[in-house]
Amino acid sequence: ELGMTGDSSLMGSSQEDEELEADVTRAFDARVQPNIRTAIVEEIKDEEIEGHSKQVFLCRLLSILAGFLVVCAVLIPVTLLLVNSPTPLEPKPTAAPEETMSPSMSQAPSRAPSVSPTGRPWEHYHDILLSDPEGAIVRTSIDHVGNLLAVASVARKGHVILIQFDPDDEISVVGEIIIDLPPDAGSPSGIIVKMTDDKQAVAVAIPYVDGNGRVYVYRQLSADAPWALAVNLTDADADPLFGQTMDMSEDGRRLAVAVGNEVRVYNLTMDPPIQLGQSMPFSSRTNLPRVVSISNRFLGIGEYRERANSNLNTSCIGTGLNTNCGKPAVAFYELIGTGWSSLMRDHQNTLDNGGPFHALGSNGTVVALTTGRDFVRAYELGFSEQTGTSFAEAYFGPLGSNDLPLGGELDGEETISLSMLQDRHIAMAWEQQAAVYDLESGLWVQRGDMIPFESAGAPTVGLFGDSGHLLALVADGDDGSNVTSVLIFRLSASGGD
Repeated sequence: ELGMTGDSSLMGSSQEDEELEADVTRAFDARVQPNIRTAIVEEIKDEEIEGHSKQVFLCRLLSILAGFLVVCAVLIPVTLLLVNSPTPLEPKPTAAPEETMSPSMSQAPSRAPSVSPTGRPWEHYHDILLSDPEGAIVRTSIDHVGNLLAVASVARKGHVILIQFDPDDEISVVGEIIIDLPPDAGSPSGIIVKMTDDKQAVAVAIPYVDGNGRVYVYRQLSADAPWALAVNLTDADADPLFGQTMDMSEDGRRLAVAVGNEVRVYNLTMDPPIQLGQSMPFSSRTNLPRVVSISNRFLGIGEYRERANSNLNTSCIGTGLNTNCGKPAVAFYELIGTGWSSLMRDHQNTLDNGGPFHALGSNGTVVALTTGRDFVRAYELGFSEQTGTSFAEAYFGPLGSNDLPLGGELDGEETISLSMLQDRHIAMAWEQQAAVYDLESGLWVQRGDMIPFESAGAPTVGLFGDSGHLLALVADGDDGSNVTSVLIFRLSASGGD
């Protein structure tokens, strides 16, 4: 500013002015410019620090936001699943019960009384009368497939009638089989009848008090054709108890029959039939109850297994059956190659707490009297999970969450008859009464009220019809009577559903 005023009085010497201007410039450069540069550098540094802080803040903000999104992605599906799930999420068991391959006590069905009977009541609407003027009827047996009922009786002759029930439950006789017994056969002690699912084969077993028991198999090739004898099977040793208990598979290819102290299975597709596999011995005495069953897959043998060191005697049935006569049991076998092998490797290959009275359903289901003789239990076949090199093990677990009560323990000489239909209907008859149960939402519920009836013989029950709405009960007459009857019940058209 001093050199730029334009006053002529100060224009004396230009050289001095130039020197003065140079001194001022040097002084300015020496004192002011370093400060300016320092300020500028510091300002740049502050801006860099501020920019770095903003970057750090922004990175942290993005990290927090990313973490929040991850947490939401995990929690939202779980929350929705918990809200939509009707029950708490729990792991399902995959392993079979330990050791015995059967349910533990905590897994066993409840023994609480069943709920009150529901559904329409049963009405008695028809009787099928059987008579033989030539002699007293010894025993009556029934079997059923769909709406077809087979009724067999034996006196001087064996007699089988086949009765069809139409959709309106009207009855008609559609077949009859007369069995002429050998004159020297002795006195028959009973009769058992079985049918195949296709209704084209009927097997009839007639054991004897003495003489030679027999099993007959009849076939019908068409609905209009007569029933023809296809098999006349007996024991070469003339065993009177041949046919004491008998069953035929659904397809009619296998026949299981008790022969004295053993069970044999025959291949009915061969002519003559040949034995399948080895004979399976009974461990109980011949006077004790025995029940044999067979399906397309399994062979079942129910008996009272003798205990080691037990003092069994011929009167044990009437003097404490459970404690004196051995353990009730049902053992199951399957045909592997040319021999019968135990179906279950553990628990001595028997039902847990079941036997000897039992009946096979389809698809590996069983209904059996419990060993305490006070409840009936339904079972279904299952397999353990295969782990490592071990193979899956078979076992029978409970079908349904409750047992079926009998209202008390069966007396020593009392028996029970069981019938299972479509794996969800069970009929049972004992001590002059019968009951029917249906499986509903995992619970066995009694259908209708108890059904009283009178019979001088062992109870025999059959549940049949397309929906299990028909019930047959055998009412044997007193000893020496030549008349017996089969009582037919059906669900009433009235009553609550």
